[in-house]
Amino acid sequence: MKNKTWGPLVLFSFVVWGNVAALAETRVDVVQSIPLECDLQVPGVLDTQTVWLDMIQGAKQTLDLEQFYVSDQAGEALAPVLQAIRDAAGRGVQVRLLVDSSYYKTYPDSVNQLGSVANVQTELIDYSVHGGIQHAKYFVVDGQDSFVGSQNFDWRALSHIHEVGLRVTDATIASNLESIFSMDWAEGSAPSGAHAIALVSKTPRSSASPLEVVASPANLLPSGISATSDEVTALMNKAKKNIQIQVMEY
Repeated sequence: MKNKTWGPLVLFSFVVWGNVAALAETRVDVVQSIPLECDLQVPGVLDTQTVWLDMIQGAKQTLDLEQFYVSDQAGEALAPVLQAIRDAAGRGVQVRLLVDSSYYKTYPDSVNQLGSVANVQTELIDYSVHGGIQHAKYFVVDGQDSFVGSQNFDWRALSHIHEVGLRVTDATIASNLESIFSMDWAEGSAPSGAHAIALVSKTPRSSASPLEVVASPANLLPSGISATSDEVTALMNKAKKNIQIQVMEY
């Protein structure tokens, strides 16, 4: 049976090459979602909804989101986040939302509602032509502030599922994520079937940053973005004492 392509999956590779000055210019916050009525909260680790709201409410020019799908429920934790997106568009922020076309069929409502707002463009990407799905979950604010994590844009991910993510304030990381976004956006189409406004493909920015964006599948990445499989293998080969992994399935 042919393996399904889960793409693009976007991750950060943390590699400190001894450039302390570059690390000092980069802010990284670990973010978590903890199921209600449990005691898994780690002191000092930020809450996902709080971080998302802070980022979106601080947007001044652009907000680009690539998500597996969007699923909201009235009165639940994602509702204020979606309202923050609408408010951002209302103050002139240009918002683009890209979601997987197959899951859009299951969860069309929130995408359609956002797409009806001025300054918000929505697109669907059909990864079935590549044998898989669009499974990335990230967004970039003003080309500077980025979030990547396991959290879907789903109210359950904020209230009932253990999730982990990263907020990274670093222009190079944002540029590299935008290069992936622009490539996927160019392949997408509006929910109506029409193609949305074309987006010029961006080239990943090179720097001495101690962080690196990696993604998959390898054959569908912009030039300059490393494949996840290669980087994970390289990191494991560098291990000297232990490797700790947390996943949903293996």
